[in-house]
Amino acid sequence: MGSDPEFELQDKIPEIRFLGLDTSPVITNTYTDNGGTDGSIFNYTAFNKSSITANFITHFSDWRNFQGIKNRVYQLFDNRQSIRLRTDVQPNMVMYVHSNSFDIKVTENGSLDSLFSIVFDNPTGYKYSSLRTDEMDDIFDDYPLGYNIPIQDADDYLTANSSINILNGGDVKIDPYYQHHDLKIKIHYSGPQLSIFNHTNGSNWTINKLLIKSDTVLIDGINTYVNNELATDSTDYNTLSLDVGQNNIAIGGSSDFDVTFSFPYVFLD
Repeated sequence: MGSDPEFELQDKIPEIRFLGLDTSPVITNTYTDNGGTDGSIFNYTAFNKSSITANFITHFSDWRNFQGIKNRVYQLFDNRQSIRLRTDVQPNMVMYVHSNSFDIKVTENGSLDSLFSIVFDNPTGYKYSSLRTDEMDDIFDDYPLGYNIPIQDADDYLTANSSINILNGGDVKIDPYYQHHDLKIKIHYSGPQLSIFNHTNGSNWTINKLLIKSDTVLIDGINTYVNNELATDSTDYNTLSLDVGQNNIAIGGSSDFDVTFSFPYVFLD
């Protein structure tokens, strides 16, 4: 909840049992219609806000017990905060959602059971890897074989060499400029300049600033910081992006540097 540490739902409310999630990506195609012309012209596809339904069951001893359970459920989920959801079916993925209004009713008159559902809004429409690339251990161990993600760990996103292959193991291109995706690149270098070029998609970035190795450069989306001070005006104002799959990255302008790529994988389902 918000920025609070993760917890097991049954640790908070032991009487309820989680039955599963129902979710699907929402894909919207946009077209232009021309009067007097058959058909439409395709413009673009967007992944839009989606709805996620979480299903639960609870058993109670009497009406007073039922009211107490309801109160705790509403207190937990109706809190006006973003909720980070993670399940044991996809323990490597999380969603950031907001709850909607929901009812908790008995299954039938006289019953001591209640089946209820909570519908959450997922504003981005995405799922994210639970860890960032520079925090992961063995990525291959974290994902089912069907995801076709090769063996990787955090060291594969750190380099002091002039070239590196960076894996974007998600379903979506990491694009901080157009899609506001989360991409952080941490840099230390010695010299007047450093450039990063993605040969896979042509995106690139250059900073022209005399620095020593103990200085810290952070590319955070479309902005650049040096020692926590905004320094985008020392760059060429370009933005790096990462295609799905392997990205062939070249680094130049300095012979003494280290670069770390930090981002969550972005999934559609």
